[in-house]
This record gives sequence, structure tokens and C-alpha cells, in this order.
Amino acid sequence: MVLNLDDGTDRVLQSSTSDVYYGAVTDTRYSAGLLEEQNVFVVARGHNDKDAADERLLQVSLATGSTFQSIPLPTTFAHDSVRVGDRMFIADTGDKGIREFVFDEFKVSEKPMSEVVDSKLQGVFTTREHVNCFHPIIKPDGTVEEMWVNLHSKSPGEQKTSKACLVNVDTGEKIRCLDGISSGGHQLVGWSPPGTVTEFLVTLDSNNSQLCKIDPETGSTDCIWTDPGLGFLKGLVIIDGVAYLGAMPPVARKKRKDKTIKSVVVGVDLLTGAEVFRKEVSTQGIINQITAPWLSPHGTFSAIDDWACGHNQIQRRTSWLPGRLTPHPSIDKRNPLLSKHYLSLSSKTEARAKEGAPYQVHIGELEKGAVERIQKFLFEERGRRDFEDMDWVHTNNAFYGGKSANLELFKPGVKSVLLKFSDQAATTAFEFPWYAEYKPAIKPWLDMVLDAYGLTENHIIRLQFALMTPNAQIMPHVDVGAWVPSSHRIHLVVTANPDVRFGVLTKGTAKDPEGDGADGTSGWSNTRINVGETWEVNNLETHKVDNLGPGERVHLIMDLSETAFEAENNIKLNKGDYIDTQDGYKVKSFDEAQDAFEADQEKVAKVIREREAKGQGTKN
Repeated sequence: MVLNLDDGTDRVLQSSTSDVYYGAVTDTRYSAGLLEEQNVFVVARGHNDKDAADERLLQVSLATGSTFQSIPLPTTFAHDSVRVGDRMFIADTGDKGIREFVFDEFKVSEKPMSEVVDSKLQGVFTTREHVNCFHPIIKPDGTVEEMWVNLHSKSPGEQKTSKACLVNVDTGEKIRCLDGISSGGHQLVGWSPPGTVTEFLVTLDSNNSQLCKIDPETGSTDCIWTDPGLGFLKGLVIIDGVAYLGAMPPVARKKRKDKTIKSVVVGVDLLTGAEVFRKEVSTQGIINQITAPWLSPHGTFSAIDDWACGHNQIQRRTSWLPGRLTPHPSIDKRNPLLSKHYLSLSSKTEARAKEGAPYQVHIGELEKGAVERIQKFLFEERGRRDFEDMDWVHTNNAFYGGKSANLELFKPGVKSVLLKFSDQAATTAFEFPWYAEYKPAIKPWLDMVLDAYGLTENHIIRLQFALMTPNAQIMPHVDVGAWVPSSHRIHLVVTANPDVRFGVLTKGTAKDPEGDGADGTSGWSNTRINVGETWEVNNLETHKVDNLGPGERVHLIMDLSETAFEAENNIKLNKGDYIDTQDGYKVKSFDEAQDAFEADQEKVAKVIREREAKGQGTKN
């Protein structure tokens, strides 16, 4: 069966009145990323009985469902199958435990596989241990030496708990085992949280309806998501950080082929435990395996980075935008960090300590014409004086003082055009005169973001263009003030160059504020984002920006509150107005604020003098 995640439709690819389909491996002769040109090899059993035979490997077209080859297997009660290069491993659960084959699907007119009769893996595990599934560890050269094997305990008198054992596939040596990882567990899929090198084994605790991750070094298990009402879990693939798993009502084994059974496919964000997709499918029996073979030949045991494969760039599903995937109605209750496709505010406060918590989320992309309209308005129609001519700014826009020295200290070489601003407590928002002048040019982006968050214009509390000059730096810092945890910080990339780096100090790594992350020893996770992309970032995490290239970097930055600011708390400023941040954010005329403004500028000059005295120069 093929399930379309975009529209929720499904179609039967191949049907049998007797066969049970299990492990699937990719036919690599065809173009990666093109489902209509892909075949898959599937293990088929003509029974669901550990003592029966009639087991085959079917070569099936993903476009038509036609069977090109049916290859007899010497297995009994076969389960999972995986391949690494020309090595294929099949779980011979009812007899030898594991069988190995040399596999060459290019032998179209003859048997494409031959068994390795002297394989050291045969007999390593017993029938009672019930070999279920595999996770080969692929080395940098593309070969495999070690493999995790998931086992069910079926011995009399033992609790039916699962364990995972690491074996050497060449010698058959059991290196170590992790006991009690789940109850009736299925699947071992390797996954590393973004910005980390730690690989977890993601598994299904099938009997307890839980999705869990295992630290293979310690054996500790952390359950990410659960829904006891779903029943028995089986089948797992991870794509773009989302785990897609299968579930069916709890029924006896002999009824798992019942044609009336409907299963459910659920999508869970692994960083957060958020349920982002749910669809009932008419599987006519239990789901045994979920895979995306046109994306990766290793998708049954290793996470697939994203939906882009080879030269066929499928649009990246980073945001489950409205109309693409429909969140389950209970998503808000299950979701500690994400709300739909953006960071929830709790992720910036109490959930910050959660390992693997996201520090940025891709919201979407503004179409090219809208980005070009902003660029033209900013640099051709307005000109550079909105950034550079302070006399012009003070006369034709509003401005604020009291923080200029701090900005010069932490953000030298950064120039701004202010459109909206707020006090530290996020109780009052200020609309600058230039907001009305800029709004027509930036409206497509405003509409896109506000629609994505389900909010309106009076939720915008801060809005500005920020220009980084060549070789400028924004020093490591954490944004402060009550407005930070109560709002979403959202960036649109207006201009960039390949040498701009946005860095976040990630958790669980060496905290080296001076490191650049390039050698793998720094705690910085550096990201390069492209023109037109919109991202939400967690500005309560320590972050920095380095413009290492000769070009400028311009972002349009919005802070979006989940609280609407009504007219009395949304003050429209006049040209020449001055917000005195050192005097309760009072709005003053420039003449009234002359002394405060001059004192503020003297502090800026002092910062510059001290920097020059240290030989650091002035960023410009």
C-alpha cells in the first residue's frame, strides 16, 4: 500500500489472499527519488505460522504493483530484511536466526541472490529469542561490520521483554546486549538530533503503545510519545525528523490478517513528541513495515534526512503548513515544544533543558518575486540613508535611546530600520512612522507569517530590518526582557552571502564561545540559511552571527506575541518622536530628549574608543 502524506489518500499496490508482507529493500537500479521508476524487494510469507514454509522474495514495481520476480527463500517464519551494498540479511526467525545472502539485482534473468552458506551469523540466536529486526551500522566506506539485532524473549517463564544485541556480522561474536528495552518491541532506526553526533536507536514498544529512543552506549530508554488507545504499534520510518509509525487494534495473532482491520499511521516529531499527522488506512490486516524506498535504500533502519533525493528535489516538508498535513485534534495536549509548525513559547522557558529541544524551525519560503520587491524597495526606492543617515532618521522616523551603547558593544557593524518596537515588559508596542511606508512592500511576508501562526497584525510587537556590514559580528548573547519568552522571533533572509554563519551554542557539547564549530570540538552549531527562507529561532539560547564575507547580510526580523495589543497598548509614534528606554519608555519630542540623547551617544563613543584602544578596530 502507498500512502500520500500531502492529501491523505492511499492506494493498494499489491494484494494477496494469503501472503504476509514483511521486510523491504530497495532495488537500486532505478533513479533515487522517483517513485514511479522504483522497484522494491519484499519478503512474502504464505502464512503467519513459525512452523510453515512457502517464503519468497518478491521484486515489485512501486508504480504498478506488478511482480517481476518471485525468488524462493530457505527461511522459516522470515521477518525483517536489510541490505548494505551487496550484503542482504534476512531474519530467519523460525530456524537459523539470521541468514546472509550476496545480492545483485542486476542479474535480471537469473537468481539475483545466493546464500552465504558459511555465514557465522547462523545459530547465533535461538528460535526462542525470536529474531525480529536489524540495524546495521554502516561504516564511512559504505560497508558493515556490526549490526544491532532486536530480539523478543519467547522462553517459557520469562517476561516477554525485548532486548537488542550488537553482533559482528563477520565473526558472529555477540559484543554486548541491552536488556529490557521494550515489551514486544519492533524496529531499530538510527537517528541523531540536529546539531549532535549522538545516534539514538528509535524503537516501538509495541505492547505499551510507545515510541521510544535508546542510547546504545548506556542502554537507557526515553519514551518520546504514547497513545494507549491506539493498541499495537508496528512499522517505522523517520523522514525529516518525523517518525511515521503504524498502529492497529489489539487482536490475537491469528486475526491479524482479518480483512476488516483498519490501521492508523501516525507522524510524531522526534524532537518534541508532537503528533503532527494521523490517518486511518484500510490495510486489511496489520502493518508490518513502513518505508520510503525511493528516498533511501536504508530507510527501514536509518533516518532519512529530508524529502530531497538526488536531482529530484522534492519540496522539503519542514513545516506541515496548513493544507499539507492536518494535525491531530489533540496536538496541543501532546505538544510541549511545537505548536503546529513553529516553536511553542514553552520551548523557550521550562523546556529549554530538554535534550534535543529545537533552537530553530523552518517556517516557509517567500516567493522569489516578493523577495525581489522588498530588495528593490529597500535599496533602490528608499536608498541607503534609512540605514546610514541618522539626521534623516531622526527627522523622518521615530527612534529610541538608552540602549545604543549596549548595541554597539554586542552588535558592532549592525544597522537597523525600526518599524515596530516594544517595552521590555511586552506591555506596550510602538508603531513607527515608517511602518506605513514600508508595509506595502513587506505585506506578502507579513501575510504569510501571520497566516502560518494564526495571528493578526496587532500581535506584532517588534519589526525591523537589520543590516550587517561586511566582516561584522553579532557577539554571543542571549536576548533579555519579558518580551523574549512571550514572543516568537522570526527572520526573513532578504540578502545574504555564502560566508554568513548563524551559530547557536548547543547543549551537551563543549561550551567554547570562541570556537567556530568547524573542527567538531566547539559547542557551536552553525547554520547557513538562504535568501527568501523564513525561520523562527529560540533567542533565549546563546547565539551569534558572523558575516565573514565581503557582502552585506540583511534580515527582516519580527517578534510576534500571542497576545493581541489593542489600541491603548499599541501607540502610533510621530516623526521625530524619541522613546526614552531609561525613563519608563516615555515618548518624548526630540527637544525634550536632547540631554538623554547626547548622554546616550557619549556612551557609544566610549565603547568605540575602548574597542579601538584594544586594537580591535571599529566594525563598519
